[in-house]
Amino acid sequence: MLSWDSRVALAYAAEELCLTAQALTTDLISRERGLFEAHVHVRALLQHETQLPRDIGNRLHNLDDSYTRREESGAQDVAGAAILTATTLSVLNDVRDVLIEADTVLRKAA
Repeated sequence: MLSWDSRVALAYAAEELCLTAQALTTDLISRERGLFEAHVHVRALLQHETQLPRDIGNRLHNLDDSYTRREESGAQDVAGAAILTATTLSVLNDVRDVLIEADTVLRKAA
């Protein structure tokens, strides 16, 4: 079962990753600006990684590395952006699934 701190960190991660998804999928800003904004949210999550499940923390580090490599290389390819977006959304789905599972466990225990 997840600790209260872990549940709060996961809820925060879900919120930040939703903002990340919005930045990646909006038509209101450029794709590269959306990727930059998404990276800001991913980095914010890494401040709380000790409270997150290890696999989620590892995936966030991998995402951060991917965003950093893209920024440092100056890449602007659509295929790379699509892969980074899909990977980010996959992490968001995993965070959601962990939260749902934790909620189900708590409801059964009550």
